[in-house]
Amino acid sequence: MSSPQSGQAFMRSYEEADMLEIFSYVLVNRYSGRMRIEGGERGPHARTLAQRVSRRVAQTGTDGARVMDSVVTVITSRQARRVDSETRAGRNPDPMLLTKEDLLGEEGATGSNGARH
Repeated sequence: MSSPQSGQAFMRSYEEADMLEIFSYVLVNRYSGRMRIEGGERGPHARTLAQRVSRRVAQTGTDGARVMDSVVTVITSRQARRVDSETRAGRNPDPMLLTKEDLLGEEGATGSNGARH
C-alpha cells in the first residue's frame, strides 16, 4: 500500500450524495443561498446532475469539487443565455432559478443519451 508521501495521489470516490453536497456548497457560496433549483436541490434534476458528475469523476480520476465547480460554471452560462433569450422574448424569467435545461442541457433535459456538460 502506498502512502500519499510516495508521490501517488490519494483518490476519493465520490457518490451521488457527495456530489449533491458539493453542488449545494458551490451554489451557496456563489449565490449566498439565493439560487433555487427546479425540482429542489435534492430533486430529480439535481440528482441526475450529481450522478453524471460522479461518473465523470470516476472515469477521469479528477477531483470532484473541481469538476463540480466547472460544471456549475457551464450551468450558469446556460442559465444566463436562457434568461437573456426569455427577456428578449418579453418574458420575465427568474434570474435566481436554475431549470432542468440549465442543469442538464437541452439534450439531457429531453432524455437523450450522451448529453455532456
